Amino acid sequence: MTTYTPMMQQYLSIKAEYEDAFLFFRLGDFYEMFFEDAINASQILEITLTGRDAGGDERIPMCGVPYHSAQSYIETLVSKGYKVAICEQVEDPKEAKGVVKREVIHLITPGTIIEGKSVDNKSNIFIGCAERISEKEFAFAYLDVSTGEANSTIIEGGVQGLFQQLQAYHIRELVVTEELKILLQEQATNLGIVLSIENEEMDDVAAQKYLVNLPKKLNGVAKYLLQYIERTQMRSLSHIQPFTYTETKQYLRIDANSKRNLELLQSIRGKDQKGTLLWLLDETVTAMGGRKLKQWLHQPLANRTSIEKRLNIVTDLLNDFFLRDELRELLKSVYDLERLSGRVAFGNVGGNNNTVFPAIAEARGWNVNILNVFSGIAAMLEGVGVLVFSRIIKKVGPRIMIGAALIVTAVLMVIFGSTTNITIFIIVVLLAGFLGAIYD
Repeated sequence: MTTYTPMMQQYLSIKAEYEDAFLFFRLGDFYEMFFEDAINASQILEITLTGRDAGGDERIPMCGVPYHSAQSYIETLVSKGYKVAICEQVEDPKEAKGVVKREVIHLITPGTIIEGKSVDNKSNIFIGCAERISEKEFAFAYLDVSTGEANSTIIEGGVQGLFQQLQAYHIRELVVTEELKILLQEQATNLGIVLSIENEEMDDVAAQKYLVNLPKKLNGVAKYLLQYIERTQMRSLSHIQPFTYTETKQYLRIDANSKRNLELLQSIRGKDQKGTLLWLLDETVTAMGGRKLKQWLHQPLANRTSIEKRLNIVTDLLNDFFLRDELRELLKSVYDLERLSGRVAFGNVGGNNNTVFPAIAEARGWNVNILNVFSGIAAMLEGVGVLVFSRIIKKVGPRIMIGAALIVTAVLMVIFGSTTNITIFIIVVLLAGFLGAIYD
């Protein structure tokens, strides 16, 4: 039996826990891959395959990518349906006794990628979870990790109905139990859908806040999905919203083939949006609005009362040019708060990252370190509603409001010893102050 070096033994022990993923193993300034991972990755990524002495009789296959440019390589692998486990050094090499301690800090999958050039600002990236209720029914839950949107429904039509729903929402990863994976594997492979196994549910207490709107028969599938997200992302889920329940009778059912033939969202010839109904209708000025429009086209309303309510709102805006024009101008200043919430919750927004609020940072020269303090930023906001509040803040002045908010925080920390119960208040005040400054 081959005896490998301590470092390679560490690699193999970690790799054993992530057999279905490429393991990006941090060594200095590179993420290295070994054995079969190295052979496969070198072919997919078109990088050089080399070798390394690891204590055995023969050199083992090895390839690597620079850590500072790893994102593009990760996106390539994920876009082809693979998973990538990021293994980092979690202690200072200078202080390590023996092999530097390493741990997987993040598992990136086709359904959980939240940033990069491949992420379309106006499209959701949903990951789904299915649980079989009967021969013809599936409990189905799906969410967008990048925005926190979470939905659920009962799918009728058996396995065929399930895959039609997956295609309709462009779901590339489906969480299932081992038993259900056997049933779905062949068709999922043909459609390019990755099946991921989760056999445990999230704890009832931890999951309760996400299930308040669900019927009991959907609780299980939602908890399976939440457990998978928590296990793979290893980060705060504070931006994830409670699951909503969609009754199928509320919406017009259009199968994937009909949507494709009608060219609602994608052109048959060019495989892009040009010439589609979405291309014709999309005059949205925010990423959040673009995603909402696409969801409406995915699920056209079938309930007359809901249709008339929506049309009445559209009519009001059409009849009031000045209100409509002012709203559009205001909305142009609204950043993608939903995806910002995900990045902040996952710790992907730096303290001095001026891309968060570039107009404010450039105009005022402010430092936005304070934003990194709060992890659930957009889960606690309602998008456009902040702009309304910001007009009130403008009357007082953003600097005064921020200062007041910090004083209130300090006082309440002294009194209660925690900011847990006042976080929402402080976030709203701070962001309203920042947004109010746009119009100052």
